[in-house]
Formats: sequence, C-alpha cells, structure tokens
Amino acid sequence: MPGETVALRSTVAGLLSLAAAEELILLAATAYRAASEEGGPDRWAAVPLVAHNNHFKRQQAERLAALAAGQVPATYGDTDHSSAEVYRQYAAQPAAAVMTECRQVSAELIDRMWALTEEDLLEEARHPWLNGRLLWLQIIVRGFWHATGHLGDYYLAHDQPERAIALQANVLGTARYLRANADRDPDLAEVRAEL
Repeated sequence: MPGETVALRSTVAGLLSLAAAEELILLAATAYRAASEEGGPDRWAAVPLVAHNNHFKRQQAERLAALAAGQVPATYGDTDHSSAEVYRQYAAQPAAAVMTECRQVSAELIDRMWALTEEDLLEEARHPWLNGRLLWLQIIVRGFWHATGHLGDYYLAHDQPERAIALQANVLGTARYLRANADRDPDLAEVRAEL
C-alpha cells in the first residue's frame, strides 16, 4: 500500500507519464512518414526508437510483476544500440502497434509501481538483484530518463536541436513541478537530489 510514499509515487507516475506523452507526440508527428522515414543503428527512426523504449519499460514491468508474485526478477542484458540486427527487429514493428504498446506498457508500469510496498521501493538491501540501487530510482531511470534521453538523441540526429532543447526544458520543468513538495517529504528530497 502507498502509505507515506504517496508523494514519491505521484512523482514517479508523473515522470513516467511525461515520457510516454513525449513518445506518443513523436509517433504522431512522424506517423504520416513513418513508413518512409529513413533510419538505421546510427540514426534511429521514430518507430523503432519508441519500440526500443517500450521493450525497456516492459522489462521493468516484468520485474515488478515478479516482485508482486514473490519471485526474483529476471536479469536482462544490455542492448547494443549500434547493432543492425537489433535495429531491424525494432523497425519491423508496425507503427500502430508501437503506439498502442507505448500507452499500455507505460500504464502497466505505473500501476505496478503503485502496488509495491514501501519497503520494496525504499529499502536498498531488500533486493540483492538491484546491487544497492533503490527500486523507485530504477523505475525512473528505465521509464523516464532512458526514454527521454533517446528522444533527445532522436531530435538531435534529425536536425531538430531546438526540439531537443525544448524537450529537456519540459523534462526539467516537469521534474521541478512534480517535486514541489520535496522540502516537506523526505522521500522526495531524494528525488530532488537525483533530478
């Protein structure tokens, strides 16, 4: 149950929601040219980029589901972003399916985060597989920083530096907005330090 971590959970949910909204904005903006948008492992197109982000979020949602079932979550290897085969697998996914998955996996990750115990979120030693990392922070990294980082890279690679700057300004502004109560909430003070 959320208990005293409502503010922390609300911040995490807000950040995950922002990342998903930005991904959906990119997909919508490129939908009319998605089939013809050139891309490759050195310059990712929008659909494979969001498909990759979805996959990364799906892994985190699976980990949270394993925790809820009392199981040790799976470990996942690193993704070679420069691999032509990795890129091809993500690029083969239909744009509409990627958009649907973006909405679904983002909502699932938020729902699973809300269902965690406070101890699961906050205790460093509770889950040895995290290697001393806090679970709430890993959720932010996998569902927010990773996604928005790739979005910024997309805009830079596609000659839209002003969009990359605007995205980062929006990300930072939203992070500040969501942690407005950090001075009164010890859990959110940690969020402030990380953001």
